[in-house]
Amino acid sequence: MDILSTLLSSAANGSLNKAAESRGLDSAGTAALLKQLVPALTSQVKKNASKESGLSSLTRALTSGNHQRYIDDDSALTSEDAVREGNGILGHILGSKDASRTLAAHAANQTGIDVSLVKKFLPVVAAAAMGAMSKDTNAGNSGIGGLLSKFIDSDGDGSVVDDLLSFGKKFL
Repeated sequence: MDILSTLLSSAANGSLNKAAESRGLDSAGTAALLKQLVPALTSQVKKNASKESGLSSLTRALTSGNHQRYIDDDSALTSEDAVREGNGILGHILGSKDASRTLAAHAANQTGIDVSLVKKFLPVVAAAAMGAMSKDTNAGNSGIGGLLSKFIDSDGDGSVVDDLLSFGKKFL
């Protein structure tokens, strides 16, 4: 299951639903925001993972900590810890608060949801996305190699060989 599908499922009846409701989002608004924010975040994770330091950082993050609690525990995403950790994740993924603000403004423009509400929900989405990736990795559904191959396969051809060769050429 891909990250967006996992989070949409969680928004329908799980932890993300409670977090969205606590911030004043209804189910339609939550789904609309997820469809805007998750692809942007995963695209940036993929971009970061194409660099050696980004790939090792992502691997460490996914195999340590307890990120999957954001998917498994219905109350985890409503906590201040989720917001704090989500902001940290956004810092790593996007690189700056300006990039987060730009993403929030774009999502608000696309969905019609007030930008201040999007800004409040963005760290929650980041924590939930990391939880979905962590759960997929730790459950053995695809293992770390399978999950990372989703990020490394930049041309989407189902093979990472050409992408790794391209990646390797950058360092030769």
